[in-house]
Amino acid sequence: MICEKAEERSGQAQFVICDVQREYAENLMNIISEKLKEEYQFHLFWNLQQLKEFSEKMPISRLLIAEEYPVEKRKEILAENRYLLTGKRSQEKEREGEYDWFQEEVPVYRYQSAEIILQKVTGRMELKEKVVADTSVRGMIGVYSPIHRIGKTKFAIRTARQLGRSVPVLYLNLEGNSGDNYYFQNREGNDLGDLLYYMRQDNMNLGLKLVGMIRQKGGVDYIPAIRNEQDFRNVDREEWLRLFEAILEKSIYEILLLDLGDSINGLYQILENCGRIYTPYIDEGIAKAKLDQYEKSLWISGHGEILSRTVKKRIGRTKMQERYLPGKRGEAQKDE
Repeated sequence: MICEKAEERSGQAQFVICDVQREYAENLMNIISEKLKEEYQFHLFWNLQQLKEFSEKMPISRLLIAEEYPVEKRKEILAENRYLLTGKRSQEKEREGEYDWFQEEVPVYRYQSAEIILQKVTGRMELKEKVVADTSVRGMIGVYSPIHRIGKTKFAIRTARQLGRSVPVLYLNLEGNSGDNYYFQNREGNDLGDLLYYMRQDNMNLGLKLVGMIRQKGGVDYIPAIRNEQDFRNVDREEWLRLFEAILEKSIYEILLLDLGDSINGLYQILENCGRIYTPYIDEGIAKAKLDQYEKSLWISGHGEILSRTVKKRIGRTKMQERYLPGKRGEAQKDE
């Protein structure tokens, strides 16, 4: 079967996707074809024999083909540039002694955003700004502040963008009323609640579902926040932590940037699982009082260890400053 995504135009190269996972392939082609519709004519195949016949009649510029098709059969397909959709990262396959691609094929990890796949197969990755964020931490990074309405979400998105220039980062807004339409203008489609639903139903296919939900805007990969606050409050801390672990395990993302609010269940437990926590603050009397109360609450509740991995970020009209909180209360370091 062939699905053409562009009308025949003189000079257009052929971009072909061949995959056994039809829903995934259709979603991927819709996204990539929208980005490159002026340069390529797009075709979608499920049947390898039909693809072979097509390649003998029409020169294929870029072929993205699934690893489920046998190597010897894939070799029969004529293509100038070849990319293999694989369910495991190439490093994992090498460690396990699996080499199911041949020299001309470039492995592309299936469970990542279409934007990253596009960069992989076209070589287009614009890095216009200098990286200023620390990328030494992997896993979960939290952004939380007991002080409200100071630009925490704007700071979190900017941090995700900066980190994402060096490592794959997924931004998740975890507030009861996120207001993420303001930043991302989400109008329809699945959100983080749907991903939780799929995790509860069938964790094995979570990676596939994840790919279809990831969106990208302004250099930030994200999944739209849960729209219904009551649905958000009904998620317990164990489910949140299980979801974060599953995303890190089944996707290419090395960092989850968690934009945390007070209404999430298990806030302190989630912060404890973060390798770093950024806490924005402002130099105002009531703000300092709230921050001090938050720090004391952590110690009293037995979660003081969170402070040893917390970086306070001063938000203001002047250049943003930072100070690292110590492992025990009352010994704040000076800004440098």
